[in-house]
Formats: sequence, C-alpha cells, structure tokens
Amino acid sequence: MVAGIGILLGVFFVLIAIKIGFYEIFTLFFNAVMSVYIGIFLGPVIAATDLGDRLLYANSTWMLIVAVTTFFVLFAISYFLFTSQFKIQFPRVFDIVIAGAFGFLTGFLIWSFVSVLVWVMPVSQDGILARFGFSKDSQQTNVSYICKCCDIIHSIVSSSSNEQTTEELLDNLLKVEEKSPEKEKTQTVKQSNKKSVFSLFKNEVFYLLAWQIKGSEGNSRRTP
Repeated sequence: MVAGIGILLGVFFVLIAIKIGFYEIFTLFFNAVMSVYIGIFLGPVIAATDLGDRLLYANSTWMLIVAVTTFFVLFAISYFLFTSQFKIQFPRVFDIVIAGAFGFLTGFLIWSFVSVLVWVMPVSQDGILARFGFSKDSQQTNVSYICKCCDIIHSIVSSSSNEQTTEELLDNLLKVEEKSPEKEKTQTVKQSNKKSVFSLFKNEVFYLLAWQIKGSEGNSRRTP
C-alpha cells in the first residue's frame, strides 16, 4: 500500500512536470533532494541536543522540520534568482518525456521521505502501521531510493573521514528511537520528583489554611 501511494504521487507530479516544463521540475527535484539529505543528516544532530528532550519522536520530528525549512528556503532562492528571472526553452521531448521522469522521481522521493519518517519510529514495526506497509521489510524500495539519492550528495559534500552511509544512519535512528532502560528510569525519577514537589506544596497549603482557621477561631473567642 505504501509503494502504491508513492506511485500515485509520482504520477501526480508527472502531470505537474509536463505542465511546468523541464527547467522548473528539475529545479524542484534538486531542491527536494537537498532538503531530504539535510533533513536526514542534520535533524538527528538537533534531536540529540536539549531540544529533542521535549519531543516523543525527536529524530523524525526534527528531520521533518529541517527538511521542510530547507525546501522553502531553497525554493525561495531558486524562484527569485532563477526560475522567475530566466525562461530556458528546451526541446519538446525534454519538457514532456524527461520532465515527466523527473516529476515521477520528485513525487516518489517526497513520499519515500514521509514513509521513512514513519519507519524510524518504533511504533511502525508492529500494529496497524506495520499492516499498512510501514515496517522495515515493506520499506525496502523507499529506503533504497532515499539512500541512493542521499549517498550521491553525501559522497560529494562529506569529508573522507565520514564514511557512514544513509542506510546505516537510518538503521541507527530506528534503534535510538527505542526507549532504553536508563531513559525510562530517568523519566520515572522525574515523575517521582514532580509528585513529591506537588505533595509538599499540597501539604504546605493545607497547613496554611489550618493555621488561618485556627487563628480566626482564636480571634473570635477573644471578642466579647
């Protein structure tokens, strides 16, 4: 089912590509690839900071935030500097056949990224999401496509010391998202501390109220 949705979205982008032409759809494809790459490699870095402690699935959430932000920034730059300023005429075969191919790749890339965001969540490995096709065994096509696109960019921009592939990174994210015993213990301690503070505050309030009532009764007795 997941692959079917990706194909339908790819066909939808084929129609858009034929309408806008090769120049615009290639720019859109490039922005999408760069956004997905930056989201996958930068999102977990942000999630590892204090900003990730406030979110349930920090890796997936920050990957999405970084990718969407990057896409809109790149789209604005490419629109104001290139696509709105220059109109490049290509042969009709480019604007139909090749543009349609890039349109399909763009649509399938977007859906593959969304499915990968769900895939790195532990909740996707069983239950209803697994039956819909978000489990690891059902995501081979989407993950492979994402990895090929990101590995091409990674081989160009990364240093020689950083040889981690996209697939290795995604596999590690799936393991990191699973709660470790130490994290559960830390959360239990935090909840216990919150309960202790609330209990202390409640006792103090009750003590003050009792003291006020006792003082009021004493004043009423002194009054003739």
